[in-house]
Amino acid sequence: MEKIGIGLIGTGSRGKRHLERLLAMEDVKVVGLADPYEPNLREAMKMAGGDLRAFEDYRKMLELRDLEGVVIAAPQYLHAQIAADAFSAGKHVLCEKPMATTVADCRRMIEASKEAGKVLQVGLQLRFHPKMVGIHRAIDEGWIGQVKMIWYNNFRPPFLKKVGDFILQQSLSGGALTEKNCHHFDLFEWFIGSPAVWVMASGGQDWEYRERGKYASMKDPDTKVDVVDNAWVIVDYENGARACLGLCLFCYYGKESNFMGVIGTTGRIDGDQHGATLWNEAHPDGVALEVGDWDATEAELRHFLECIREGREPLVDGEKGLRSVAVALAAEKSIKEGRRVAVM
Repeated sequence: MEKIGIGLIGTGSRGKRHLERLLAMEDVKVVGLADPYEPNLREAMKMAGGDLRAFEDYRKMLELRDLEGVVIAAPQYLHAQIAADAFSAGKHVLCEKPMATTVADCRRMIEASKEAGKVLQVGLQLRFHPKMVGIHRAIDEGWIGQVKMIWYNNFRPPFLKKVGDFILQQSLSGGALTEKNCHHFDLFEWFIGSPAVWVMASGGQDWEYRERGKYASMKDPDTKVDVVDNAWVIVDYENGARACLGLCLFCYYGKESNFMGVIGTTGRIDGDQHGATLWNEAHPDGVALEVGDWDATEAELRHFLECIREGREPLVDGEKGLRSVAVALAAEKSIKEGRRVAVM
């Protein structure tokens, strides 16, 4: 099989994970790396054995003739411009989540991909996670009836330190709920099978990210943190279903940092890091849900390559990426304004 030439834009922690998977694929040729932050770029080049072309300016990499597609793992406030430039250069794009920090920028990316006739896939990788695929299959096959309620609790330590602390500034990250929980808002719509219409949220900077809080010694001295460190978000869907997301960024203890549940009209599924359990009339005492065993990052990358080869729309296209951002931004607005907010 002819190898597809892929370039990586952004070589931070997430970019390096993509690079690791890409280097192991026999049908891929990683042709270049781009990042203006030299320490990250140097580490990535070392991972690749030093054989790749390295660029401080990603636009120079886009000029490569053997480059067919790019993986964008740069900070999200840069996504829209990078994607637009990549499409103008005739390249396919896999863009990490969140797709962008505004709905307008998401729309801009979608239009650019259509004009170029190139693939736009968004890195909402929970759609490729074996446990989530297993839960969705059980829902799709009717094991719990119609989904009515979902919850997902994301209780974890604070974000890792990022270059320039962009992740702590709402104008650059879109906010904590956009940066982190766009994953879960996408998951909710996938499981429920209906678009979100209203959001009510409550949150704040109450411990880790409060002024002179615990994280103060870890950030750059001049960084003004304006993202929440905890929140509850309730989402209403067009078909009458509801979902609730809990986020805590100062939870250092306990065995489970992610746990969730789905309740339908005839059953229930619970999940955590270890697996998922199904309860219904046939299994009143519960039964372990069969799920696969694969790496979600590798799975989404392979899907991207298939879409390039076959010229088809990806499972997680620009519209799904946009909706996950729209719900998150509605939650951020609800917290600020203390009211129920319509999605888009």
